[in-house]
Amino acid sequence: GYRFPEPGLLFGPKLLEHLQGYIATWLACHPIWIGRVDHNPPHNYPSPQLWRDFLGKAPEKKVLTVVEKRKGMMKDLFRDDMVDSHGDLFAPEGMVEFRGEQVPVASLAHPRQLLAQKITWELFELGFRYELRDLDRHLAKGCWAEDPVGHEQLLHAIFPG
Repeated sequence: GYRFPEPGLLFGPKLLEHLQGYIATWLACHPIWIGRVDHNPPHNYPSPQLWRDFLGKAPEKKVLTVVEKRKGMMKDLFRDDMVDSHGDLFAPEGMVEFRGEQVPVASLAHPRQLLAQKITWELFELGFRYELRDLDRHLAKGCWAEDPVGHEQLLHAIFPG
């Protein structure tokens, strides 16, 4: 699976009308997800299809669909911290936050280029940070065994902010 959704999923959906929902949902839940990955990582990360289903707008059918089952799997991954207002994110007057900036959900149907670049950069950087940590844990097992907190702090110092 993937720790984080692929940037192409957020900004290159097959159906353009999904763009707003994908970005709004990711911005609303990404602090929760990063905390989960940092402090209590799941045994298996979501597949690209799970990310697509989770970030997409909820279907309006009453029957439990495959997509809804996958969303349930994602909710299990997020545990009790899951954003309960998932459906409210699609209200035109809704707001999400990214790096301290309030972003109107309605603007995400056609996101500003700079915002799209910042989100894309963050997704790639997050992927790199966690891959570096995994590689370091593998190559420097002894250091991690002796001082896991200190070694984690050392890695965090590489990426200020």
